[in-house]
Amino acid sequence: MCSDEQHEAVSAGRPEICDDSAYFNNLLIKTVIPSNGSAIVDIAPVDQESQSIWMMLTEDGQLLRHDAHRGESEVVGRITLPSEPARNPFAGHTLARRLHVSHDGEFAAVVSDYGQYGQVIDLRSGKITIKLDGGDYEPETVPFSFRFASWQGRVVFIHRTAWNRLDVSDASSGQLLIERGPTAYQNGEQRPEHYLDYFHGALYLSPKGTRILDDGWVWHPVGIPVV
Repeated sequence: MCSDEQHEAVSAGRPEICDDSAYFNNLLIKTVIPSNGSAIVDIAPVDQESQSIWMMLTEDGQLLRHDAHRGESEVVGRITLPSEPARNPFAGHTLARRLHVSHDGEFAAVVSDYGQYGQVIDLRSGKITIKLDGGDYEPETVPFSFRFASWQGRVVFIHRTAWNRLDVSDASSGQLLIERGPTAYQNGEQRPEHYLDYFHGALYLSPKGTRILDDGWVWHPVGIPVV
């Protein structure tokens, strides 16, 4: 894995392999995953240096916070996504719920990969802060674009609001943080400044959160990951 500083040193167009050596503890500890009466459909880690904390999403929408060291778990929220229309699977992809958790474990999101909808929840209060809509244009072709990040001391999230548009919002309020013009236009209209002929896909943050990799594509279908 390359550090952000190593990425700076690599010139554009010259791929290379970076080696960032670090200690790895190979001690294996087995922990029983709680069922809580419902099947686990996705798991996401909480960024804790001294603890092994995991968030789990159950089939009925419960969010469990599990301490793997203590073997204890508790229900910290619930999310129920709206039903989605039946779509023909694209390239073998099928609709699936995906769990995302902020680095501090205070916020979670459940989105429909290869679907349209999602929700963000404040785990401190159990309040749904925003209902997400990634747009209805060919959503079955890509995972739902979503990633938590930190900005100016607060938790934000990057999310798709149309097939070719990403926005940034505040996790605690759902407030949109970037105001800009439309990213769509009709025949005869002027092309907007921020228009992209590009499907936004899964998002990945660099180790220090200074870059985003967008695993997107263009018709038909050509994968074009962009940093």
